[in-house]
Amino acid sequence: MRASGKLRFWWITAAVLFLWNPMVGMRDYLPDCLGYLFLVIGLSRLSDLNDTLGESQGHFRTMLWISLGQLAAQYLIYGYLSPQEKILNRYETPGWILLFSFLFFALECWFLIQAYRTLFRGLQGLAERCGSTVHGQDRKGKTAFEKMSRFSTVFVILRGILSVIPEATTLTSYEHEVEKTTTDLYNYLGAIRALCLIPAIVLGFVWMVCWGVFLIRLQKDTDFQTALWQKYETQVLPDTGLLLNRRLGYAFLLFRVGMVCTAGLTLQGREFLPDYAAISLFLIGILLLWNLIRPKWWIFAAGAFSLAVSVAQTALGRSFFDRYSLPDAQYYEEAYDRLLILRSFSALEVVCTLLCVFGVLLLLYRMIGRHLPVDYGAGAGELSREATRKKLKEYRKRFLCIGLAEVLLATGRIANLFLEERWTWFWWIPLILTGISVLLFSILMDDLAEQFRNQYPAKQDI
Repeated sequence: MRASGKLRFWWITAAVLFLWNPMVGMRDYLPDCLGYLFLVIGLSRLSDLNDTLGESQGHFRTMLWISLGQLAAQYLIYGYLSPQEKILNRYETPGWILLFSFLFFALECWFLIQAYRTLFRGLQGLAERCGSTVHGQDRKGKTAFEKMSRFSTVFVILRGILSVIPEATTLTSYEHEVEKTTTDLYNYLGAIRALCLIPAIVLGFVWMVCWGVFLIRLQKDTDFQTALWQKYETQVLPDTGLLLNRRLGYAFLLFRVGMVCTAGLTLQGREFLPDYAAISLFLIGILLLWNLIRPKWWIFAAGAFSLAVSVAQTALGRSFFDRYSLPDAQYYEEAYDRLLILRSFSALEVVCTLLCVFGVLLLLYRMIGRHLPVDYGAGAGELSREATRKKLKEYRKRFLCIGLAEVLLATGRIANLFLEERWTWFWWIPLILTGISVLLFSILMDDLAEQFRNQYPAKQDI
């Protein structure tokens, strides 16, 4: 494998493909969360060579969680508010869209600009130390890294402004209603969105092309790539503690995102957080920790079966909602029969996902007993074993609490399948239970990460 592949530059290339597109009315057709996830993966090895890149990776990890918050906001708007527009105040939905658009624009200006600046500053530092030809200056004394940093800053700001401007027309609608203005621009929302969408697409396309040219230049500089990989081999690979903790950190991140996806939210009758995404993330995390948890074959068999059920449920859901709506099941026998099959598969999907979560928790618990024993030194064997038993008992209680939260979540999801027509607010219950389980799981992951850092310390500080 080429040095560029070993250093995971292609993950950064994949990330750019998800981050260039504009946001229209709080709709993100190429999820930014995937782009930030790919950037976190792509910087996992480069960050071992440069502190600034490690800082950038942290900012992109923050943006990953912010983008998941964007998905939740989209569900609130289009899954809950939009279906009730006829009974809500006319400013309710557009007001929320404007609020969330401005909020996430402000968060991107704070975190994402810092992420891009530290990213190119860190790459420039590596280029200076490893003698890259990309580090050369132009006539104005600017390097390619500095120009990409500046352009990315402009891109983030303009992309956000172009997404907020159309939604601000709802303010003129209110002013027009109280007779403070003569024009209600909200009536032309579609046209204004189109006018802002065109420059936003052009801007994103130019930014993506510039990224492509920049990455091609880096990949063509084989001496730079070779020097980086040699540096990684001599400084990082011998540090087994560092690599172990990096692998654990990435696997724990996948587990956390997978737990978020177990919420099972739907958007306008379609899956918003599909369970097959959660199951896939769990399986990838297990593969990353293969040597630590030593999974049995049944884990992957259960995962494959759960994936098949989830994909089948998604296909059935799309087929049903392409032809019918939920009220149609009350009037058409065919719609009722197909909805019953869909709900049966949905309930089976929830149970399979719950079993996958239990499998992950079981593997993590066994990993604790195998790799985090208490050792008081020679001559204190019995005392060490007793302390290890107490430690495992404490962790067992925490795992049981998470398992109980997941059981309640699965129960809430199944109940929501049959009560969503009568109680439209019921989806809040599984959403809240998801937040509780994710919080408990995240606290546990932070504790385990700290335990492994103490048990297997890194030789160098990153």
